[in-house]
Amino acid sequence: MKGSSIKHNKIWERKWFQRLLALVFWLLVWQGLYLLVDKEFLLVSPLQAFGRLGELAGRAAFWSSVLATCLRVMAGFLSALLAGIALAFLSARFSLVKALLAPVLGVVRATPVASFIILALIWISTGQLPVFIAFLMVLPMAYSNLSAGLEHLDRDLVEMARLFRFSGRRTLRLVYLPQLMPYVTAASTAGLGFAWKSAIAAEVIVHPALSIGKQIWGAKIYFEIADLFAWTIGVILFSVFIEKGAVWALKCLERRLLSLGLSRRESHSPQPRQVASAGEPLELAHLTKRYGPLTVLEDFSLSLPLEGAVALMGPSGCGKTTLLRLLAGLEQPDEGAVRLGGRKISMVFQEDRLLPGLTAKANVLAVLPAGEKSSALADEVLSACGLSSAAHKLPEELSGGMRRRVAVARAIAYGGDILLLDEPFKGLDEETKREMEAFVAKNRPPLLLQVTHDREEARRMADTLLRLEGPPLKVSGA
Repeated sequence: MKGSSIKHNKIWERKWFQRLLALVFWLLVWQGLYLLVDKEFLLVSPLQAFGRLGELAGRAAFWSSVLATCLRVMAGFLSALLAGIALAFLSARFSLVKALLAPVLGVVRATPVASFIILALIWISTGQLPVFIAFLMVLPMAYSNLSAGLEHLDRDLVEMARLFRFSGRRTLRLVYLPQLMPYVTAASTAGLGFAWKSAIAAEVIVHPALSIGKQIWGAKIYFEIADLFAWTIGVILFSVFIEKGAVWALKCLERRLLSLGLSRRESHSPQPRQVASAGEPLELAHLTKRYGPLTVLEDFSLSLPLEGAVALMGPSGCGKTTLLRLLAGLEQPDEGAVRLGGRKISMVFQEDRLLPGLTAKANVLAVLPAGEKSSALADEVLSACGLSSAAHKLPEELSGGMRRRVAVARAIAYGGDILLLDEPFKGLDEETKREMEAFVAKNRPPLLLQVTHDREEARRMADTLLRLEGPPLKVSGA
C-alpha cells in the first residue's frame, strides 16, 4: 500500500502528466463555456472545432495555405537570425556599430506589430510583407542573444587558438560555435514563436492569396465560427511543431559540435609563419607595457639564450605572466620590441584551456597537422603522461591533474623552437610532478622559459634562474 502511494505521487509529479492534466482541464472549461453560451454562431465545442480541422486537413487548399505561410515564416526567421548573428559580430568588433544599432532596435522592440504592418504597406508588396514583419520581430532577439553570447565568450580559448595558429575557419568551428550555439538555440526558441504570430498577424491584415491569415480573415468575415476555431487550433499546433522541430535540430547540431572528435580531414592545418633564422638573437628591447594606470614593464630589456632552460621567479603580480604573453605574441608592448626571429612558440598556460567538446586525444590533435603520424604522436605523448586510458574522455570527465597533463602533452606535441611554461605543474602531486618534469626535459625544444614559484622545481628544470621584481618588472638577480 505504501509503495503504491509513492508510485502514485511520482506520477503526479511528472511534467508530461501535469501538462496532460492541464490540457484536459482547459478543454473541459471550453466545453463548459460552450454549454453555457449555447449559441454556435458565438462559440463552438472542442469536438466541433477539432472535427472541422480534420475536414479542412483533407483538402489540398488547406495544405497550400499552410505551406505558403510556413515558407514566409521561415524566410523571415532565418534571414533575421543570420542578420542578428552578423550584426552581433560587427557590434562586438566595432563599438560604433553597437551605438548606431541601439536606438533602432529599441524602437523595434517598443513599437506594436500592427503599426509596423500599416507603415510597411506603403513600401512593401502584400506577399512580402509577412516575411518582413517576421524578420523585424525576430531581429532584436537574435541580435541580443548573440551579443550576450559574444560577451560571455571564453577569451582564454580564443587566445589558445591564436597561439597554436588555428585558421579563422577552425577557430570558428572549434572555439566560437560550441560556445555560441546555446545562445542561437535560445534566440530560436523565442524567435520562432514571434515570427509565426507576427507573420500571421500581417497575413490577416493584408491577406495574401495563399496564407493561413487569409483563411482566418475569411472565416471571421463570413461568421464561419467553426472554421475560425479550427484554423486557430491549427495555428497553435503548427507553431508548436515548427518551434520544437527547429529547436530539436539546433540542439542536435549543438551536441554534434560539442562531441565532435577530429578525423583526419578535420585535423589542424596551421597558419603560415615566418621561418626562423637559427643565428638571429632572442631579445626583448626596451619594452613598456601598461594596463590603465598600472605600468607592468617600463624600458625593460632582456637577452635570451638560443638554447637552454630559463626559470623566471618572483612575487605574484610582478609581471612574469605578462612577460610570457609578450613573448607569445598574445600582448603587444606599448613601446619597444620583441625579437624572436620568427621562431615557433608553444605554451602551457596557467589555465588548462582545453576545448570542452573534444576528448583528451582530440585536444592534442587539434594543434597538429592532418595525418596518421599525428594520431600516433598524440597517442605517444598521452601515454608518456600516463593518460592512455583517458585519451577518449572529455575534459569534464578528467580530474584537475589529468587536465593539466593533457595541456602539457598538447604543448609538447605541438613542438616548436621555444616552449613557454606558466606554472605548468601546479595541482600535481609530487610524484606526478617529477614524472612530468622528466617528460618535458626529455622532449622540450631548444629553449624553455618557465615561470614558477617553486625554487626546487626551478633548480631541477632550469640551467639559468632569473629573479624578478616589480611592477614595473626588473631582473634583480640570477
